[in-house]
Amino acid sequence: MRFFLRSTLRLTLLCLLIFSVFFGGSSRAQNAAPGPLTMDVSSPLALTQKPLSLQARAGRWIPIAVTFSNTGEPIKGTLNLSLKTATLSNRNPTQFFTEVDLPTNARKRVWLYGRVERDDVDTFEITFQGRGFKGLKADGVVQVAAPETRLVLIISDSDEKLSFLSGLKGPGLGLSTPDTNTPNYPNSPNANIGSNAAPIRPLGAAHDFIPSRWIGLDAVDLVVLQDFPHSALTPVQVATLKNYAASGGAILALGGANWQRLSTSPLADLWPVVLQSSGVASAGDVSTLVNRFARFPVMNGADKLGGAPVVASRGVLRPGARLLLGNANAPIFAVNDYGAGQVLISSIDPTQPPFLGWRGHPRMWADIFRPTARPSQIATVGESFSDEEDYQYNQQTANNATSGLLEALKSSKQLKTPPVSVIAWFLALYVFFLVPVNYVLLRFFDRRELAWLTIPIIVLAFSVMSYAAALRIKGTAILTRQVNLVQTSDSSKAARADAMLWLFSPRKTTYDISSKDSQMVVGDYLSDSNLAVSIREPEENQAFALDAAPINMWDWRSFVGHSTTNLKGGVRAIVGSSKQNGKIGIQNLSPFDLKGVVLVCGNRVLGFKTVKAGSTSFRIDSDKTSSGNQFSARIRSAAKLESELPKNQVGGFETIPDKLLATALTGNASTPPTFITAWSDRSFAGLTIGREDAKAQNLTLLLVKIETDAPIRAALSKGRQASAPAATTLKRLSVETLPLSQNKQAGSLTTYEVQLPAAENRILIYAKLTYDNSYNYGAQNTGNNKTPEVQFFDFSKGVWRAASTRDLDFQLIAAANAQAKKQKVPYSHPTNWNLLTVLSGDSARSALLKPDNRMQFRVRTFHDEMRIQSVEIHSGNWKPKIPKPEATPGAAPAPGTPPISAPY
Repeated sequence: MRFFLRSTLRLTLLCLLIFSVFFGGSSRAQNAAPGPLTMDVSSPLALTQKPLSLQARAGRWIPIAVTFSNTGEPIKGTLNLSLKTATLSNRNPTQFFTEVDLPTNARKRVWLYGRVERDDVDTFEITFQGRGFKGLKADGVVQVAAPETRLVLIISDSDEKLSFLSGLKGPGLGLSTPDTNTPNYPNSPNANIGSNAAPIRPLGAAHDFIPSRWIGLDAVDLVVLQDFPHSALTPVQVATLKNYAASGGAILALGGANWQRLSTSPLADLWPVVLQSSGVASAGDVSTLVNRFARFPVMNGADKLGGAPVVASRGVLRPGARLLLGNANAPIFAVNDYGAGQVLISSIDPTQPPFLGWRGHPRMWADIFRPTARPSQIATVGESFSDEEDYQYNQQTANNATSGLLEALKSSKQLKTPPVSVIAWFLALYVFFLVPVNYVLLRFFDRRELAWLTIPIIVLAFSVMSYAAALRIKGTAILTRQVNLVQTSDSSKAARADAMLWLFSPRKTTYDISSKDSQMVVGDYLSDSNLAVSIREPEENQAFALDAAPINMWDWRSFVGHSTTNLKGGVRAIVGSSKQNGKIGIQNLSPFDLKGVVLVCGNRVLGFKTVKAGSTSFRIDSDKTSSGNQFSARIRSAAKLESELPKNQVGGFETIPDKLLATALTGNASTPPTFITAWSDRSFAGLTIGREDAKAQNLTLLLVKIETDAPIRAALSKGRQASAPAATTLKRLSVETLPLSQNKQAGSLTTYEVQLPAAENRILIYAKLTYDNSYNYGAQNTGNNKTPEVQFFDFSKGVWRAASTRDLDFQLIAAANAQAKKQKVPYSHPTNWNLLTVLSGDSARSALLKPDNRMQFRVRTFHDEMRIQSVEIHSGNWKPKIPKPEATPGAAPAPGTPPISAPY
């Protein structure tokens, strides 16, 4: 008994000692001073620093800055970033990694970039591991912004982060989503734009947190350069900002008192204004600001910018830049197109008095945002998965333009399976030779004991035959197809380049995907939920790479790349001299021969065929005119690609060029009515697989937008080419749901902006609406739905005014209801509204904002199941065709009376 007690006591003491050593030591380690190696994680897109929460956008890249401090021995390790989602725990996340070398006493900042493939990515994890040191780990939260939220990054070394932007609301502040036929239900992607959430999300960072690559700003819609000295920018940061603008981003520089900061900036060659001085703004400039942005029925001194002088930078408009407000000798707002993006300058600083708390901010910032628009990109494609939680995501991505492009690239004979009849005949012959023929021959020679030998021979022979047939179909060569979408502006030297590489492998192996272009960032289109992908990000000025990407035998994978490229002198449309009789020409100062060149202007599509590098062509090979809005078919016809490019070089002309053109033009708010398209069988900035034996097929589409097209339109209006009127542009600014109570909706306000080519005394707004009834399929319209109305913004008074609107269906439906009452059949309640609003005289003049002839109007609905089908703008004596309601099933209208419309 004593022995048992002593043993128990010793065992207890031993357990306590072990517990104190391990757990006590661990506790002391947590409270001890940090080791020789530390790691701090931050980001310019941080919503909060501790804990770190990042603002992201689905389908775009995010930057993370990792700062190391090493006071110990030199070490080398791998820094890895992993983006995760709680929704799909079975999916291996994409890994983004880079190698880090830290000598003794090193303090180093390393940038990591990750692409948010899905909108349900919610966390990230960063690890640093290697030999000879204890690994480090950090994690944080990822918040994906709504598609309509505008992300604004303010670069400032002070505490000024333009935080007041988050409190602004109104049309034109949020991003405009494509106006589709999708109903604006509360849970749909197109609903609640600028209503339930702030349309602007301002983010702030110091100038030393400008990423090392332009892709780090990919998620940001506008970068505001605030109050830091631009001379402090490093060459790498300058390149980042320039490439960000070239890739389709927008940069805003704020003026004010310190004009020297901008005039001596390393970015000064991008400014649309040549700055010369600064001082108190003139009374005319102040009046312009007040009348344009702060016109209200009742105005106070603050609205009139009283109480403090308005300090503005002074300069002249640079040739080729566009004036947004002011005049060429004293611009207030101006913009310069650079690549696929824009660079803006403001002569005033809205963060200084008397602009603090000014009620004109919403309209002023809406005007600043107006010329900024992100170009199309080759977006992430979601494959179909069996997981139930994937259904909604893949339904959203199944119909996008890039998905159609990928399907076109996959159209290859190597992926086609033999007909079922061929397979059936092959199996029948196999069974026939294996059993009857084999048995009959062995019995004939009376050597049935040889079946153990003949059966394997027959199996082997048919196996060799099937493999040979498969080789004949699938081939033995590596096949790559690559399409490039290159977007830029008129005469710009820089451009955005998106690449999609489709790779077919004849054997099971791995490939290294990279690029010769140092700006290229590489991503992978994940098609397998269990496939792990690692993307290497070199610290130096080198392209991203996807090392050892596995592909199965006779299988395919696709990859995506984003870059900027140098077009040297660029491409532009010009008006010839008297020697060319004032004809329109295409000047190609890029290093690439352009084929199938087409100029689209207004309702004209002009084909120029081939324009070689360094040359100019005035030869219009085709000239097509149409009043429609979809130019894809006519562009393809005018380009004549079948004769311009070798058919085998681009894999056929059935669908690939059409899908690439649709990717560039579908839903692209940045494409103006005048633009150039051109094609090439070379990659401007492409991806490579590091193997020379691959059979490559390349197709590049160049899209050049032309914002300043007045000379082109004037030239087209002469002589035979007299059918090129200036286009009317219409854009949806916002959709706001209007709550009736906590759980119900009472319709919506959909705001549009239209820019007319000239001032009009008679403006017609034709809106088609329908009662969708998608929530309760069995219920009929009760007839209590109020007719929608149209309102326009009176710029002279600064208020919204109800417009006189005519319901084109009213009389027909009323007559049908009267006839239904006589015949004692169900009433015909309206399910469609065809509204015509006419603005003329003083109403038309007060609705137009000079000098650019812009007007804003909105459609007010009174039920959450009403949706807008289409909106048209016309002028002059245009008359719509009045639609007739359809007859209700079972009802028999009397002869000569309008038919009764069907209840929904």
